[in-house]
Parts: sequence; C-alpha cells; structure tokens
Amino acid sequence: MRLHIFFLATLVLTTTLVAAEDAPDARLDQKVTYQAKGALLHTVCEELTQKTGVAMRSGSSLKDWQVRDRKVTLFVKDMPLRDVHANLAKLLRFRWTKFDSKGLTSYRIIQDAKARTEEESLRVAAAEEKTQKRTKALANALGEIHSIGSLKPEDIDKLKETNPWLHVLATQPIGRSLSQLIKQVPEVRAALQERRKASIEVSSLSPEAQEAVQAYAKASMELMGKLVSGHQGEPGFELVKLTRLEVNKMVVADPDGQEADFFLGDVSTDQGPGIPLFDSTSQVGRFTGKLFQHVIDTDQTPDQAENQRLNTEMEALMQKQWAGWLVKLPEDDPDLVKTIDYKDVKKRLVTLPDYLEILAEKSDLQLFSDHFRPEYGTGNQPTLAESKLKAIIEAIAISFEKQPTKTGKIIRLEDHRWFEKRSWEVSEAQLERWKKLAKQYKLTLSELVEMASLSDAQIEHTLYGDGEMGEYIDVCVFCDERNRQVLRFFGALSSAQQLASQAEQGLSIEALTPAQLVSLQGMAKFDPAKPLVFRLGSDEIDGYRWHTFTLVDLSLYLEPSSEPQEDTVEAPAEDTDTDDETHVVPDGDDSWKEELAQGVAGEWSIRIPTKAPEPCDESYEPEPGEDVPEISPAPDAAPSE
Repeated sequence: MRLHIFFLATLVLTTTLVAAEDAPDARLDQKVTYQAKGALLHTVCEELTQKTGVAMRSGSSLKDWQVRDRKVTLFVKDMPLRDVHANLAKLLRFRWTKFDSKGLTSYRIIQDAKARTEEESLRVAAAEEKTQKRTKALANALGEIHSIGSLKPEDIDKLKETNPWLHVLATQPIGRSLSQLIKQVPEVRAALQERRKASIEVSSLSPEAQEAVQAYAKASMELMGKLVSGHQGEPGFELVKLTRLEVNKMVVADPDGQEADFFLGDVSTDQGPGIPLFDSTSQVGRFTGKLFQHVIDTDQTPDQAENQRLNTEMEALMQKQWAGWLVKLPEDDPDLVKTIDYKDVKKRLVTLPDYLEILAEKSDLQLFSDHFRPEYGTGNQPTLAESKLKAIIEAIAISFEKQPTKTGKIIRLEDHRWFEKRSWEVSEAQLERWKKLAKQYKLTLSELVEMASLSDAQIEHTLYGDGEMGEYIDVCVFCDERNRQVLRFFGALSSAQQLASQAEQGLSIEALTPAQLVSLQGMAKFDPAKPLVFRLGSDEIDGYRWHTFTLVDLSLYLEPSSEPQEDTVEAPAEDTDTDDETHVVPDGDDSWKEELAQGVAGEWSIRIPTKAPEPCDESYEPEPGEDVPEISPAPDAAPSE
C-alpha cells in the first residue's frame, strides 16, 4: 500500500514539474538591453536577475565553479530575455532548468552529464589527433635527417623549391652532423620521439659519438654566426671542451600552444644553442627554410625591405595555417554587407570585448561570445580598416580563435578550442585568494605548493595569462620546470614527512614511498643505496623569503677526526705559500655536520616577496668626506643653461 502511494506521489510530482516546464513564462518576453565584458556567468545571472526581476542562478551548486566561473561577453539591445537565455545556453552548450517553489518560478543554467561527457570526449579526441600528427611529423623529420647522406645532387637541387628547410640541412654541415649525431647517440632520438627533456654527459659517450657531438656543435656555431653577423665565425674558431648534450631544452612545458604544430624539438650543447627541428612541410618550416637559404645564398642578413617582405609572407602563411579551422560566414548575407570603419575609434582596442563593443555600436547585431584568458597574457590584435561586416567579424574571429555563427541578427563567437581551454581554467575563488595574499605579501610556501599542483597547461595559460597575478606574484618561479617538480614533490609528502624535512637531520629517503622515490629520481641523479636526506631550509633576505630544498649525501660529509684533538685551529707553517687552513674539529663538536664536501646531490631555491620593492633612486649623494673629482667641460662646449 505504501509502495502504491509512493509511486502515485512520484507521478503527481513529475506531472507537476513537466507542466511547469511547459507552461510559458510571460516575464521572459520582456526586452533587455545589457552588456557584459568577459564577465563570470554567475555575475551575469545576478545582474540579469536584478534587471528583470526573474530569478536566475548558475551551476548545480555554489561549488560548481566549472559552470559559475565560465566567462562570457554579451552586447544585446532590446532582446527578449527568452532569446538571451537560449543563446547563452547554446553558446556554452549548457541548458536551463526551471523550478517552481511556493508560487515563485526561477531558472538555473547547468551543464548536465551528457554535456560533460561530450566535452571530455572532444578533449580526448583532440589530444589523440595532435599526438598522432606530431608523431607522424617527427617520424618524417627524423627520416629526412637520416637520409641526408644518401641524397643525390639532382635531388638536393629540387629540394630548394619543394622543401627549403631540408635543402638547408642537406647542403650545410649542420644537417650532416645532426644526422650523424642522431645515429651515434640513440638517447637523442628516443628523447625527441617521446618529447621529453634529456641531459647527456658527453664524457659518457663513445669516442665516435663524442666526435659527432663536437662536429654538430661546431656546425651549429658556424650557422648561427652566419645568421647573426652575415658571415662565418672568426678564422681559427675552436670549441671549448663540451660537457653536456641537451635535448628539447627549448620545448615548453605545455604542448597545447600553436608552436607545437610545427616545432618538433631541439638539440643543443653547453657551447650554445643548436637548431630547432621543424616540420619541414608546415608553413613555418617552409618559411624558415627560405630565410636560412636567403642568408646562405647572399652571405648577409636580410635588410629592412627584405625583412618587411618576409614578415608579410610569414603573416600570410601563419594565417593560412592557423585559420584552417574557420568556417566562413555566408557571402550573400544582406546583414553583413554593411561597411563600417574602425579608424575613427579613439579608444585603444586590446581585448576581444573592446572590439565587440565597437562592433555593437556600429551595427545592429546582437553579440554573444565565450571568453578565455589570452594565452601568456597577450591578445592577438586584428588590424581593421574600412571593411564589410563579414570581413571584420572574420578578422576578429581569427585573431581571437573564435568560430562565428549567425542566426538572424545574432552573432555567436565560440572558441574553436573551447573544450581544451576549459581544462586550463582555475577556480576564481582560488585565484582571488592567492592574489589577496600576494597583495598583502603574505604568500607562503603552502600557496606555491597549491599552484604547483595545477596542471602545466593551467600554469602556462591561467597563472601566466592573468595580468594581475603576474603583477603581484612572481609566477616566473614556475618557468623553471625544476621548481615545479620540487614543489610537487614536497606537496606529495605527508605532513610528518614535510616536518621531518625541515628538521636538522632532514628526511631520509628511506622514509619515502616507492612513488615518492621515483618522483625524486626524476628530479636528481643519485644512488638510492647511499644515506641521502631531503632538507628544506628557509631564510629571509632583502625582502624575500628564500626556501632552499637540498638532497644531501651524508656519506660525503666532512667526517670528524677519530683522534682526540684540541679545540684549536692550526696555523699554516710560516714558510708555506698557501691560504689553506687545517680545521681541527674538537671531540664532541657536531658543527662539522653543517659543512659539505661535494655532498649536495640536488638543490632548488625558490623565493617569495615579503614586502613591496623599494623604489629605485638613481640620484647619487657622495658620502661625507668622499673625494669627488670635478668634471671640466670640453673646450668647445657651450655653457649650460
């Protein structure tokens, strides 16, 4: 009986909700004029609620920042609220839900499970496509380099037009030496294929491999000499002894940037930078090949006119390559044939909302756009002249990576990589907390550990991309991958382990879990069988709080003498010509533990500002009694006014 009543109540409730969903709400017919410039979605809902009297919320709860913190730009004029709702939901791929409580109707915009699954599927598919594309491009590049020695002269001549970058490699010592280096040092090929950094000790290589490294370094320096000065290095140019071979030293931590579409890696030495590996079939690869070839053929760097021509060609090539995703607006749309001009705009246009605001003022279009932080804190500014609306909208779309669609008078601009960029975002509450502490100079190591726990993409695009973060926080502490690693390692330690690392004796690596030990081995090279300790020391110097992490091999400490010694320091003999002193450690004195003899297996230093920097005073006041020489004017100099 109770079960029957439960099902009956459920049926009645469901019927009531469905009826409520279907019942029209006349309040949504009211027309709205509203604008938002990169505003958070929950802020937009709050402002529209105040403006219209229709209660609107965002996210499934206050903790659903992935919905509440979505940023949007709107410029609408006399638009029915119902249409504002519909276009917001369509732009963000969310949906509105309607609730009736005590006779009051409210609306909430959410991302349901189906939409979340779609977003994740698109993200995974894009990552797989990029990986496959890069793997294929790198395999082709390595194959081209491998085949350099077997190319016939007539084939090399053809490459000048068909593949300029490969032509440079095939005709210059740099290409042949790089080919030999990759053959002699398999670790170089492996690191390039896996897109990881590698540092190889040259002394550990075979004599043939060391010779290949030497030849590659010399060829690199000669080619760089041509590019920089227009001629080869000085006669008799010789390399110093090489110690390290670096692979992917210039590869950025985040692989999602546009440069990753053509930049495949790099090989360099401690003598200087080598050359980057390009996808020779890409537009950038072709352009770089032509530039190098011009320098080689003319034996001089491009002049101003040639530079301008090359830059124009480069911009056209880059736009062609990076705007391949753009689906253009219809050519015959009567709403887009109107000509407008941005020349009379006196306001400095920087961000996407800046451009859309002027577009809204000069047209009768209703504009909706999603909004993400510009990569690395800089926006791509389109060059606009007197043009038709279609051309202007597409120029803005390409510059800010948006895909435009049009329905009636409505233009929606959706980021063509929205599903990737959403994964780069960070909770606004988290960012505001960090910024508040930073402004008060109260950031601690704990906050840096929190920041380091973000993904590389979040650090690259959100921390670096937030201009205010860069103003108050030394975000460049994360530029060094080693800093990210040590902060993440420290964050993975338990509270007890962190406390032990700050004690005098340090944290023994024997107390690490297998996963923690593997993480530490990725940061420094050491023998885990030795008595190693991980230490954290802190000190405040010149307005900065310095945190120094060290990995110390205790077996290499200066051991105290086993013989009883007096508490003295022996002076060197009078007839010796040395500055060395022999320190005799007294029995029972443990001060020797503070002295290291090549015992540091790894060291990382991170600083946090503790006060505002003092203004730079370039004026100079001599100290009392300081002898300041007078400077006489030149004989022909006119007297100063």
